[in-house]
Amino acid sequence: MLYRSDMKYTFDFSDVNLKAGGYLVTLNSASHEPPRHPWNIPLHDHNSYEIHFISSGTGSFNVSGSEHEVCAGDVVITGPGVLHAQTSGLDDPMEEYCVNVSITPIKRGKHKNEDISGLLGAIVSQPFRICGKTDAETEFAILLSEATVLAPGWRERITSMMMSLLIRVGRLTADVTERYVPDSYRSGDEYHTSHEINRRRQIDMHLRGFLSDISEAELAGMLFVSRRQLSRIMRECYSMTFTEKVNDLRAEYAKNLLVTTDMTVAEISDACGFSSVQYFYKVFARKYGTSPGKLRGKKLIPKPGER
Repeated sequence: MLYRSDMKYTFDFSDVNLKAGGYLVTLNSASHEPPRHPWNIPLHDHNSYEIHFISSGTGSFNVSGSEHEVCAGDVVITGPGVLHAQTSGLDDPMEEYCVNVSITPIKRGKHKNEDISGLLGAIVSQPFRICGKTDAETEFAILLSEATVLAPGWRERITSMMMSLLIRVGRLTADVTERYVPDSYRSGDEYHTSHEINRRRQIDMHLRGFLSDISEAELAGMLFVSRRQLSRIMRECYSMTFTEKVNDLRAEYAKNLLVTTDMTVAEISDACGFSSVQYFYKVFARKYGTSPGKLRGKKLIPKPGER
């Protein structure tokens, strides 16, 4: 369905989704904000992911009280629960395309594409980031055009454009040349060289496929190092063992699912790769100091008219 509000076009979807790399991706909405003068979007959040593409002009994102300037070519990802506001530049108004997507893990046994798994994992790995430059206008233009005309095959064409867009953005988020490096990559001077940041990013990208039972030997092979070398790298980069890091990621993603989905605790435990619900409770309580059931009470409530 198409909504128009003061020159802004928003397409609301309900049944466009794709399965890839162990994830179910649902396209909730897509919108185009023309470079009118001026425009702003007040502080808000979502229980899903927004991928913003700045096609022209300048502007800013206010995230948790911090101001981040953006310009043509930037891609901005805002994840579940991230409070953010947008303001268009005064002298050079910002034009923006945006998609709102839900990215949910599904059983990995049916989907073996580790490349796509790593790329989607990179997208969901941080709640907020500003990525390097790209030109995603073609994908967005085709997606919105198909949603407008609804010609035969429109759903398949939109799905194809969504996959292309996710691959493009996933490559950006996994790339060490990203302009905005989250604080988690700035902990200690030893991580400030591009080589060391890249190594850390490589590990994170592969481990974001944590829903599959990736082993220490498999990760070592992906990085072309021995298991002994990997053990040393894990200690240097994370002050954790391989198992501790994997469990940490599983607990982190489980927390996100608890507050953004209606999946049961048992379903989340299984989806995140824990060997049992009891072990899930143990790992989760160790990381967050509370049980999954208690955290569920803080579930985000979807907002009417979310774009």
